[in-house]
Amino acid sequence: MYIPRPYRHAILGVVAVALVLGVNVWLFSALNPTGNREAGRFGLVATDLVLFCFLMAYAGFVVQGFRVHWGWGCGLFLIPASALIFLLVHPRFAKIPSIIFAVGVLMFIFVVIGQKIR
Repeated sequence: MYIPRPYRHAILGVVAVALVLGVNVWLFSALNPTGNREAGRFGLVATDLVLFCFLMAYAGFVVQGFRVHWGWGCGLFLIPASALIFLLVHPRFAKIPSIIFAVGVLMFIFVVIGQKIR
C-alpha cells in the first residue's frame, strides 16, 4: 500500500511521540517513591504534549524562516525569541507555527490550572 510522503512523516511523528510518552509514563511509574502509580501521570503526559507543541512550533518557525530567506532561517534557529519579530514582519508565513504555539500556551495554562485544582 502506497502512502504519500507527507503522510508517512506525520505517521512517523505520531508514533515517535506515542513512544516517548509511553516511556515517560513507564519511567515515572517505576521511579515513583510513593508506590502510587497513578499520581502525577496526567501532569506528565500533559507536560509532554505541551513540550511537543512548542517543539513543533519552533520547527515550523525555522522552516518558514528558511522559506523566506536563509538569514531568517538562521536567525530563528539561533535566536528562538526572534519568532515574534518574524511574526510581525511576515504574518502570512508565520501563521501556522504561531497557531501551534498558541495551542501549546493554552494547554500549558490548562495543565497549571489542573495541577493547582488537584
